Amino acid sequence: MALWRKGCPRCRGDVLEQTDLDGRSLACLQCIYTLNPGQEAALRSRVRHAAERSTAAA
Repeated sequence: MALWRKGCPRCRGDVLEQTDLDGRSLACLQCIYTLNPGQEAALRSRVRHAAERSTAAA
């Protein structure tokens, strides 16, 4: 389970990764919006690039 702060494309709320019988999904905790696969890939890419920038700066 993972939590992305301010990751919701709709309300900028916190996004939680959930796993259930239907598989894995990302949903906002504030507005309950479920991210589609393209939005999920963009969020993961944004987080990965931010981590790479912080590692390079250190």
